[in-house]
This record gives sequence, C-alpha cells and structure tokens, in this order.
Amino acid sequence: MVWCIGIGEAVQIKEDWWLLGRANCFVISPVPSLAPDVNISSLIDQDRVAWKTKVVQQMFLPHEADIILDIPLSIRRPDDRIIWAHMPSGMFTTCSAYKMLVSCDTSSSVGHWQLRVLNKIKNFVWRICNNALPTMVNLYRHHIIPSASCAQCNALPRDSLHAIWSMLEWFHQTAPPHPNSFSELLASFMVSREEFKAEIFVIIVWLLWNRCNAIQFGRPPLPVSSICSKAGSYLQEFLKAQTEELVPPRPPPMQYWRPPDPHCFKVNFDAVVFLCSSLAGISVIVRSNGGEVVGAMSSPIPMAQSVANLEALVCLKAIQFALEIGLT
Repeated sequence: MVWCIGIGEAVQIKEDWWLLGRANCFVISPVPSLAPDVNISSLIDQDRVAWKTKVVQQMFLPHEADIILDIPLSIRRPDDRIIWAHMPSGMFTTCSAYKMLVSCDTSSSVGHWQLRVLNKIKNFVWRICNNALPTMVNLYRHHIIPSASCAQCNALPRDSLHAIWSMLEWFHQTAPPHPNSFSELLASFMVSREEFKAEIFVIIVWLLWNRCNAIQFGRPPLPVSSICSKAGSYLQEFLKAQTEELVPPRPPPMQYWRPPDPHCFKVNFDAVVFLCSSLAGISVIVRSNGGEVVGAMSSPIPMAQSVANLEALVCLKAIQFALEIGLT
C-alpha cells in the first residue's frame, strides 16, 4: 500500500511510503536536516498546484527527484489517500497480489507456472511442491492408514520424492545425488539450459504418479520403460495444439476528424516521447464546429514514469490551455 498524493498534508516525507514506481516506495535520499514530521505539502506550490521543482531537485537524489516531479497533482486539491500500488486504479485485487508475489519469488514452486505443459500438470506440480498429494506419509499423518512405509520396498516412508525417485535412472543424470525434497529436485531441472527438459521432467512425474495410482486401484499400469517416450509424445501433442495460424493483421481503419456540436469546441491533444533526451512533447489544438483553429500549443515536458501518467498529464495540460483561451 502506498500514499496517493492530493494536497500532501497527511503524508510525511521521510516516514511514509509515497514514491510510486519503486520497490520500497520510501525516500532514501540523505535529508538529515529534514524533521521526521515534515509533510509533502511543503514541496508543493499550493497557488499553482505544482511541485516546487528547484526545492525537490536540491533536496533529493536525481532519480528520486524525477519520480517526485512525475507525480501528478490535481487542481481539485483532493485529500491524500492510501491506494494499492500494483493496480492503475489503486484498488486491491487478488490477481494483482498474485502477480506481485510471482515477480518477487523466483523459486521453482512459482516458476513452474511458466512451463509449456497442460494446466492440470501445472496444478499437479504445485500440489506436490506444497506437499498436498495423498502420499502414504500424508495419509498416515491424517490417521487414514496404519503405516507410512512404501508398499514396494517396505522400508522407507513413501513421500512424494520417494514415490518417483527410484523409478527412473533418467532423473539421476541431471538431479542432485540425494535431493532433500521434490522442490529441490524440480529446481535442478528448472535451471537446465536444455530446452523442454523441465517440461519433460514434470510430465514424467505426472505419469509416474498416475502409474502408482493405477497399481493402487488395480488398473493396468503404464510400463516404466515407455514412460519417457510417452512424456515426449504428450509434450509434442501439446505444443502442436498451441501453434496457431498467423492471420495477417488488418489495416487500421481510417480516422476522420469529426466536428463538435454547434456552439461547442473540440480539443485534440497528443504526446510524443524522445528517448534520447529523456523528454516528452505535447501538442494541443482547439477547433470550432466549422473546423477553424481557435488555439494551438506545443511544449516539452519531463519524461513520465508510465504511459498512463503521460496521457493524464497531457489531458491536464489540454484542459488548462482551454481554460487559458477562455473556453468554459
């Protein structure tokens, strides 16, 4: 959560989180002379509803000064409010929270969602990474069966790792000698540079689990010797189904300027970005119902942190220009 700046009277410069576009959202510039209770309003020219550019550039590090000066200020002078920083609307959603966690977590239990396999196999991998499969160990822990021993070796507890580790020698060529968990085993395949090796691995694990279930319930199991070839066939079939025929893009429809209603004016505006100079430019033109130009302007502005911020700033400048030339 982060503060959305309105008039700046409720937000403290050093103590609160208010810098959008950064991971930590708080000020790291060395400002020892600044008291902890100084508010953001001291950085805003309340008459012009604009940042005090020179004060901000002198007080903060260059990259933080650019972020601060890019924060739009509303001429309506709204109150400061707390918003969810990972959505343009500022509203919290579970989808945005999940994306934030995925971007912060590089573990194999999260990275497997990017594998090119069926969704049911991805769900299976998530369950096995989170110890959510009905293995002998889990069934015994929930007092469903009397013993957690493996039915094949009658010695070791049958957890998710033991259920697949002794099945195929192919695992041992890439995996650590004695992995401590399935997540560690999966991680060794996720970092492999060989294309589709991680996909083949998770499909094999899924097939081995289905084979164990088939034996448990008296169904004919898939032979171990054919599991690798079966996994390759599954992957090829899935990738073939994902290939879509390229449809040539349709040319964009022609756009024509439409005049406003009688006794009304239309304000058109646009922005352009100059990456080499880290600047943006805006242009505004106002026309009457008959197409006559009532006013026009163009001006350079600082580069915005996002396209949405740039578009909002250009819209604000266009409205201010319309007011300056007497349109109400």
